[in-house]
Amino acid sequence: MDPGHRFVKFVEGFAPTLPRLPIMHVTFGTRFMSILDGLEIGLGPRDEVLEKEVSFHFYGQPSYRPKSGEVFQRSIGSALFCLILDLTQLPPPCSILPFDSGGYSSLLKPFCDGLPVGDFFLPPDSDTPARLVSALFGSNEDYFGMRLRPGVANEVRKFDLHSQGLIRLYGTDGPVPFDQRAGSVEVHFDQPLRLRPENVLAIIAPDVVAEDDELRAFAQGLDARIEPYPFDFENPSVRQRQIRDAARKWLTGANYIRPVA
Repeated sequence: MDPGHRFVKFVEGFAPTLPRLPIMHVTFGTRFMSILDGLEIGLGPRDEVLEKEVSFHFYGQPSYRPKSGEVFQRSIGSALFCLILDLTQLPPPCSILPFDSGGYSSLLKPFCDGLPVGDFFLPPDSDTPARLVSALFGSNEDYFGMRLRPGVANEVRKFDLHSQGLIRLYGTDGPVPFDQRAGSVEVHFDQPLRLRPENVLAIIAPDVVAEDDELRAFAQGLDARIEPYPFDFENPSVRQRQIRDAARKWLTGANYIRPVA
């Protein structure tokens, strides 16, 4: 039996009735420039965890944490940009995981009894992320806030070690409140994604370039809204929170999630 069989069956037992969230691709300004020029999201270098070249996206959340040791500068090249994409208007993904693969491999595996990343691959179709959110969180709002559905642990079979481990993992606190990416559903593509008006929904960008003619032309050509966030030149550590706050604002305005009470 496939090691993830019980986990996959549990997820597939839930209909994708929630509004399907978009996926989000976050990158530095230096990389965003090539996307702006080429109108496509290309593949990254061979990933050590997935052992292939892919582009990384996260379902409904701009999950991103710079690698330790990276040098930040007071420039737009070091700023974070986020493209919000309609998953249903893209080619089928090559694979989907229920967590950040790099974070799981380096830090989070003990929460899941040391089970290998490869055990957790989900069916690579556009309904899968919504099914997982329905199964484990119950609403898009609670998924964005990493709040598990009450009683979900009691619904998981005793030998479904994968689901049990994910419930433990999802229930952990991040280093800071805006840095809980453990349960962010990771979506991979092994072919470049050509950007078109039908698949680009919005662009999250620093406020200091929101009115730039080149960025505005890029957004207008894709019929996409620019959602600005206040770029902090002095404190790079807050930029992740700022881009996440901007994503929540856009998702709320687009009726994917309800306003915070």
